Amino acid sequence: MNAITDETTWRAYLKRNRGLLVFGTLLMLFGLWLDIEWLSLRPPGILYFLNSLPGAVLILTWYLASKYPTRRLVFIGIGILITLFALYGMFAINIALAFYSS
Repeated sequence: MNAITDETTWRAYLKRNRGLLVFGTLLMLFGLWLDIEWLSLRPPGILYFLNSLPGAVLILTWYLASKYPTRRLVFIGIGILITLFALYGMFAINIALAFYSS
């Protein structure tokens, strides 16, 4: 593949499933914002990763759904389920950390 074909492919990827990409990027930024807020609390390192996990999963879902359009619904369904589970964990940890810090 040459550079022109790669560029065309990425442009095609960006046009597909934009909602997943936008929402995944917003969740990733929200997770990074929470990580910055937590710097003074110094929680274990895995908790920083868990804040960014929902956004990362949705961005991965967007990529896989764009790359394999025949299995798009499977990737989107599994990705949304994992994202919801990760969001539940993220908010549960945030609530527990708020109670612990107060």
